[in-house]
Amino acid sequence: MSKLRTAARRLLTAGSAVAVIGAVTLGAGGVARASATGTTAIGTFDYDLRGAG
Repeated sequence: MSKLRTAARRLLTAGSAVAVIGAVTLGAGGVARASATGTTAIGTFDYDLRGAG
């Protein structure tokens, strides 16, 4: 192989590696979504329905 062909192949390989790393890095970022549910104690209360407690 000629030196020019070898240099071109190395440059193409390096460029491809940089492109893949850049695509993975840019594609990895995203919006994080999270939710939480739970319970908590509340104070006592009274409820009347038509006179009955």
